[in-house]
Amino acid sequence: MKVILSALLLLLSLNSMAQNTGKVEITRGIISGKVVTVKDGLAIEGATIIIKSQKDSLYKNAINSDQSGAFEFKNLQSGTYSLQIKHLGYKEVTIGQLIINAVKPSANLSEIKLELAENDLKEVVIRAGQKPYTEQKIDRTIVNVSQLLSNNGVSAVEVLNNAPGVSVTDDAISLRGKQGVTIYIDGRQTFLDGTQLVNYLKSLPSGTIEKLELMPVPPAKYHVEGNAGLINIITKKNHTGGFNGGLTATNGRGHYDKANYSLNLNYKTGKLNLFGNAAYTSNNNYYKVDRERDFSFANPADNYTIKQNNLETNNRKTTRYKLGFDAALDTNTSIGLVIDGSVSPYKEQGNYLLQFNHALPDSIIKTQSDLNRPTNDVALNLYYQHKFKKAGENIRIDADYLHYTDNALQLLNSDTYLPNSTELANNYNLITQNPFEANVYSLKSDYETKTFADIKLSAGLQSIYSKRGSNGIYFNRPGIPNDSLTSSNTYTEHINAAYISLNKNLKKFSFELGLRFENSSSQARQYNYAGIPYPALHLNYNNLFPKLYVAYKLDTASVNTFNFSFDYQINRPDYSSLNPFAFYFDRYTSFQGNASLLPEKTINFDLSFTHSGILTVGTSFKKGRNTIIQFYYVNGQSLVNTSLNICSNYNLALYSTVAVPIFKWWTANLFGQVSEQLFRGEAINNDFLYNRVFTFEASGNNQFKINKGLSAEISGFYRTRTTFGQGYYLPMFRVNTSLQKKIFNNKATITLAGSDIFHSWKIRREIRVNNAWITSNIINDTRQINLTLAYRFGLEGKKRINKSGLETERGRAGVN
Repeated sequence: MKVILSALLLLLSLNSMAQNTGKVEITRGIISGKVVTVKDGLAIEGATIIIKSQKDSLYKNAINSDQSGAFEFKNLQSGTYSLQIKHLGYKEVTIGQLIINAVKPSANLSEIKLELAENDLKEVVIRAGQKPYTEQKIDRTIVNVSQLLSNNGVSAVEVLNNAPGVSVTDDAISLRGKQGVTIYIDGRQTFLDGTQLVNYLKSLPSGTIEKLELMPVPPAKYHVEGNAGLINIITKKNHTGGFNGGLTATNGRGHYDKANYSLNLNYKTGKLNLFGNAAYTSNNNYYKVDRERDFSFANPADNYTIKQNNLETNNRKTTRYKLGFDAALDTNTSIGLVIDGSVSPYKEQGNYLLQFNHALPDSIIKTQSDLNRPTNDVALNLYYQHKFKKAGENIRIDADYLHYTDNALQLLNSDTYLPNSTELANNYNLITQNPFEANVYSLKSDYETKTFADIKLSAGLQSIYSKRGSNGIYFNRPGIPNDSLTSSNTYTEHINAAYISLNKNLKKFSFELGLRFENSSSQARQYNYAGIPYPALHLNYNNLFPKLYVAYKLDTASVNTFNFSFDYQINRPDYSSLNPFAFYFDRYTSFQGNASLLPEKTINFDLSFTHSGILTVGTSFKKGRNTIIQFYYVNGQSLVNTSLNICSNYNLALYSTVAVPIFKWWTANLFGQVSEQLFRGEAINNDFLYNRVFTFEASGNNQFKINKGLSAEISGFYRTRTTFGQGYYLPMFRVNTSLQKKIFNNKATITLAGSDIFHSWKIRREIRVNNAWITSNIINDTRQINLTLAYRFGLEGKKRINKSGLETERGRAGVN
C-alpha cells in the first residue's frame, strides 16, 4: 500500500510540474529605456513614465526620466505590462505587450522618441496638468499648488492654510497640529520668525509658488529651528529652452481692496540660463479684537473687569524681485548666482478702547496709535556644483548672505474719561522707535556618492553666523526721552554643523539613516539709555540629531507601503522672543521678550501606511521638554505677553489623507486627524499650567470638471477646540469656492475665487491667568473675492530640460 501511495504522489508531483512548465514566477524583472526627441535625439529629463499591468489595467508605479533621459523599473513580477510616456509639449506615447517572465526577465526599450506637439498644445497641456494634488515620498509629502483652484490669486499664507494638515493661526504655523514649523524657500532657510515670517509670506503671491514639501521629520541635511518639522516652499523656475515666462494678475475685494501681480521670466540658451521675477502686492486689511479680562479675588469687592475693543486698519505694499543665472562651465560643472529682495512699507492706524468696571463702569481709556513699519531685505546666493565621473558622485558649495531691516515708529496717545464722558487730566503719550537690523552669513557644502553595496552616501558641512541688533527708543513727548524704558540689544550666534546620511534600497525595504551634529554659540547683551551694558548672556551647547526612515513594500510594485520615521529636534528661541524690549498696544497691554529662554528639545515618531499613493493612514507622536510657549501674565492692572519655558508637552495624533475619484468629473482630496495635546509646567508668579485637549481636524477640496476647459472647486477646513500653550482655541471653520476657465488654447486661465465665504475664520481664544480669565475674539478681512488672470507665453518643451543648476536649493523669491 505504501508503495502505491508513493507512486501516486510522485505522479501527481510530476503532473503539477508539467502544468507549471513555462510559468515560473519571478519577482526581479526589469523594464528600462531612454526618452529622447524625434528631431535631434536630445535627452528629455523629467518625462513621466507610468507602468500598468495589461491584465487588469491597474496603475503600478510612475517614475521620471533622469538627466540622460533614462528610466528603469525594477523588481517586477512576471506578467505583461504597458507604459505611458508623457511630457509637457510632446505627444503622449503608449507601449504595450512588454512581457516579463523567467525566460525574458528584462526588456530594454532603447530609445523612446517623443514628437513635438506644436499643433496639439491643447491636448498636451490638459494631460500634463493631471498631476495629483499630493504625492507621498519616504520623507515628505509633495503638494502641487497649481492643482487647487483656490490657490489662485492669494498669498503664501492661504496656500499653506489650504495644504493638508497645515494651519496658520495667530502668526503661528502648525503642521499636523504641532506648532514650531521651520520655513524654507527653495531649500534655504528664511531666518525669519513669528510676525516677521507671516508678513513675508503674506507678500509672496501664489503665482510664484510651484509646490510645497511637507516634512514632519526633515532629513539630516537641513538646519531646522523648530520642533514640528519643516515646510519647503519651492518657487517657479522654468528650465525649458528658449524664452518663456508667465504673468499673473489678481484684483480682489474684501472689506477693502487687494491686488497682487507677478511676472516670471526665463531665457535658456546653450550653457546659460537666465531667470527672474517681479511681484507687487497691495493688501488693505483690518484687525478687530474684542477682549475681556475678568479678575476674581477672595474678597468679591475687589473683583473687576476690563473690556477692551481694538480696531486696527493697515496697508502693506510690497515689491519683490529676483534675478539670477545658471551657467554650465562644462558638461559636469556649473555655477550660479541669485539676488532677491523686497521693499515693503507698512502703515497702521489703531483705535483702542478700555473700560474698567467695578460692578459699574469706572473709567474709560481711549488710545490712538499710528504705526509706520517699513521693512527691507536683500539676499545673495552663489553656488558651485561639480559632477564627478563616477555615477551619482557630486559636490555642491553654497555661500549665502541676508540683510534685513525693520524700522518701526509708533505714536501712542491715551486719554482717560469718566463714564459720563468727562475727560480727566490723565493724558498719556509715548513715542517708540524700534529699529532692527539683521545680517546673516552662511557657507555650506553637500557631497553625494554611491558606496559599496549600492549605498548612497550624503555628507556635508555648514557654518552660519548671524548678528542682530535693535534699539528701543522711547519719548513721552517729542524731545523728552523716557530713559526708564530706552535701551538697546545685540544678539550674535554662530552655528557650525556637520551631517552624514546613508540610503539603501533593498528588495522590499528602503532605509535612510542620518546624523547631524551642531555646535551653537550665542551671546545676548543689553545696554541702558546711556550705553552702559548689563551682564551678557552666553549660551554654548553641542547637540546630535539622529534621523531614521524605513519603508517596507508589501508588494514589488510599491502599491502598498509602510513608512516609519524618527528624529530628534531642537527649537532655539527666535530673536523676537529673546528681545527684552516692550511693545505697547496701550498702557495696559504690552509684549516683551525673555532673554533667559532655553532651547526646546523634542523627539518625533511617525508610522504610516500608503496604498497606491492615494490613501495614507498614520500615527505620529511628539514629546518635548523646555517647551517654549507664549504666556500672558498680569502685572498690576497691565496684561503682559511674553515667552517662557515650561516643563514639557506632547502631541499624539491619528491622521489620514485620501484622493478619491468619485466620478470622472468629480475628485475629492481629503485630510482628517484626531489628536491629543498636553502642555504642562510651572509658569510666572507660581502659576502652574496644565492644558490638555482632544482635537478633531478635517480639510478637503472637491474638484469638478464641468466641460472642456471649465472647472470648479469647493474646499473647506474645520477644527474643534484645541490648545497651543496657555490658550484654548475654540472651534473654527472656513469654506472657499472657485471657478476657472481655460482660454487661448490653454495658455491662459481666468479664475474667480471666493475665500472664507461665510466669514467664519474667527479666532476665539480663552486664557486663564492667575486670578483672571481672559477671552478674545479676533476677526480680520478674510472674506474676499478675487479675479485672477494667468497667462503663459514663450517656447515650451523644445530642448532638453537641464537641472544642472540649483537642485535642492534652486532659485529663490523671498527673504532667505
